[in-house]
Order: sequence, then structure tokens, then C-alpha cells
Amino acid sequence: MVAHTTATILCAPGALKTAPTGFKAPKPAPIRSKTSRTPPKTAIHFTNHQISTTITTTHFTPTEKSELQIWLQIQRSSDHYQPPSDAEQMEIDRRTIHVANLDYSTTSSELLDYFKICGAIKSVTIPTDKRTGFQKNHGFVEFKEAESVELAMECMDQSIFRMRRIRVNQKRFQPF
Repeated sequence: MVAHTTATILCAPGALKTAPTGFKAPKPAPIRSKTSRTPPKTAIHFTNHQISTTITTTHFTPTEKSELQIWLQIQRSSDHYQPPSDAEQMEIDRRTIHVANLDYSTTSSELLDYFKICGAIKSVTIPTDKRTGFQKNHGFVEFKEAESVELAMECMDQSIFRMRRIRVNQKRFQPF
């Protein structure tokens, strides 16, 4: 017969709870020796969206430290992105066509191959539905030169692509 004993622990001011005997409290942060290479008060300072935070690394395991460093790199790289200004977006839209009535299984590489005869292509985008995750039946092709847009609209509008008649128009400017 196994007897169960319990220990009393303090959870909140004035609240006592019991935990099984096998309960282990979390270990305190290790005390670093004087010969340790990492100083005991090493801190990482970073700003994210104008919030200044200091994280003392003595409270993290090596795995947590590496995960924190990866997270910090991601945050730093995402802080540098700025959406294009209205003028820059207008220039991008001037070089971009909207392709409607695409087959739902069309890939961006197929679209790139189809439109590359009109000129050098900078990017191809086929949006996806946020709820379902499936791609939509339209896409955008951004050319390097604005003259390619005119050629694509003249030559490719109402053409047959993957057994569907596609519509090609200039992308409309939509400010953010």
C-alpha cells in the first residue's frame, strides 16, 4: 500500500494550496563562478516598436538564450521594413498588370513563363484567401519596365491560358 503525503505551498498572498509530495519547485538561477566567461549581469538591450526592454541573461538556459537571439534577429530585420510611399506605390502599380480568371491551380512560375515574352518580370503574385488558405483566381505580374505593361495588355488580354480566357488590365492604385 502506498501512502500519499502532501506538501503545503503558498500560491498567492493568503492562499494556501496542497501539492503532491513529488512536486518539485523550479530551480533558482545558477550562481556563476568568478572564472565564468559570461559576466553575471550581462544584459541584452533592444527596442521593438519604441518599447525599450532589458533582458538579463542570467535567468535563461542556453536553449532559451539561443531562441531569444533568433527572435531578436527576426525583430531587427522586421523593424527595417517600411511600406512604399504613395509615389513609390504608384510607380510599382504603373509597371504591374492584374490577370483575372486564372485557373485555381496556376502557379506563379507558370504565370511568369507565360508573360515573360512581354518583357523582363520583377515579381509574380497570386494572392490566397485568408480564411481558406486557397489561392484566388487572379494574380499580379510586376514588370521591370512600364512599356511591358502596354504590350501585355494588347497581346495577352482575352488570350487562353490553361484552357481559360484571361483578362489582363493595368493594376489600379489603392493607397493604404
